[in-house]
Amino acid sequence: MKFATGLIFAALLIAHNAGAAGYSKGTTYQAGMGARCIAVADFDGDGKLDLATANPGSATVSVLLGKGDGTFQPAQDFATGRDPAVIMAGDIDGDGRLDIMTANGDGTVSFLRGFGNGSFLAADNFKAGKSPSALAAGDFNGDGITDLAVALSGENGVAVLMGGLAGRFLPRAFYSTGKNPADVKAADFNQDGQTDLAVSNKGSGGITILLGSVSGKFDRANTKKACDSPGKMAVADFDGDGMPDLLVVCARSAGVMFMGGFGNGMLREGMYYGAGIGPGAITTVGSAENGKINAAVAGSGPNAFTVLENNGTGFFTAKDGAAQAGPGGAQDIVSADFNADGIPDIATADGTGNSVTVFLGK
Repeated sequence: MKFATGLIFAALLIAHNAGAAGYSKGTTYQAGMGARCIAVADFDGDGKLDLATANPGSATVSVLLGKGDGTFQPAQDFATGRDPAVIMAGDIDGDGRLDIMTANGDGTVSFLRGFGNGSFLAADNFKAGKSPSALAAGDFNGDGITDLAVALSGENGVAVLMGGLAGRFLPRAFYSTGKNPADVKAADFNQDGQTDLAVSNKGSGGITILLGSVSGKFDRANTKKACDSPGKMAVADFDGDGMPDLLVVCARSAGVMFMGGFGNGMLREGMYYGAGIGPGAITTVGSAENGKINAAVAGSGPNAFTVLENNGTGFFTAKDGAAQAGPGGAQDIVSADFNADGIPDIATADGTGNSVTVFLGK
């Protein structure tokens, strides 16, 4: 199985660190109405990274095929369920071709099966629950088939949909979390070889860890206090101890919180860092050269994003990234090497600008 998050991480680990002010002026491309979320993957199998956005205003995803030089072809649109709020790319059905999934405002998830040439079959829709806010994928029960976790802001919990054959999903199992979960991430937080889930609870201010098992069922381990209104998260080994950590966006306090993992399903007390005006989404930006995984945080202020430079032990320095280019401001963010020059680049979904903006690292 391949998921977009894994593809991004692998691409970035062979890249150099572009540094703070090391980005070009953004180039903007038209996408669908209200382009809110963005994913990166090689949808047509040509070795060049492509982009896809979820567009709630037009109930579509827009796919922009990459040319390999940091530029992209005009968007092609494919229908989803109503009001797609989240997008994820990966080989969901195990056929070796990348697919797209969205979580939709009508309480469904849409599965768009990829042909491997940048086009997709009509969406299959599966019921998830009320007000989905995030998606995570993994093989939760070890059967070699992709499973899904859907954060449900309207139900104060997570729906787990176990995968079946050919991209089908079984009816959900439900797990309670804190209030109004905003994001969910999958990783092995207690180092037992099973996939666990971390959930940020925007309404109650904590991070809930759900520990996985060989059966694919989850137990609630603990909820750790984070910041007021924790939102989107990034998961990686930021401090170099071999265990997954979290960076959590704290929109109300205009920053992020680093929460290191103990490796037993518990999180350390958070350490706060400023991250520009109106921080929203976050992505990892890695470097094999110095072994440090950095991050970039999308913002609504003059800067489209803020770079968080990591010293390798989980201590970060916030530096300006690049000025806004899309008229709607950055709503979501991804990082990968779009022009194959060995330097990580940034792409943002620009919301009301109905666009994608690409910032090349230099």
